[in-house]
Amino acid sequence: MVRALGADHVVDYTNEDFTRSGNRYDLILDNVANQSFSAYRRALAKGGVVLPNSGHGGMSYVMKAALLSIFMRSVGRPFMTRPSHEDFVTLKEMLETGKLKPVIDRTYTFPEIPEAIDYVGTNRARGKVVITMK
Repeated sequence: MVRALGADHVVDYTNEDFTRSGNRYDLILDNVANQSFSAYRRALAKGGVVLPNSGHGGMSYVMKAALLSIFMRSVGRPFMTRPSHEDFVTLKEMLETGKLKPVIDRTYTFPEIPEAIDYVGTNRARGKVVITMK
């Protein structure tokens, strides 16, 4: 799925420790938080950056990333944004033109929220899980 979205290189973190592969990366977008920052640094090219982007690691992970970003250029601050009206207009246009396509794994109805939460908790969702309100 990730390759179909345009990725040049895909890592299956459940089967491969990419930090020990010898490959070097300019950017590591950390969506999983399953490695230490020192392991990520080992996999970075000179001038490369790790961008933490996961809630899986908990607040301690977010705080550690924020503190490390002060002292180490290779660790970026956790990704946060303040969307503006213009941002939403741009997203709307990208969705309408097909430049941005959401990946939806499963859809649940409002009464099925417990099942949806259970499914998300398996860490096997291959896209977003959507709750519909009818």
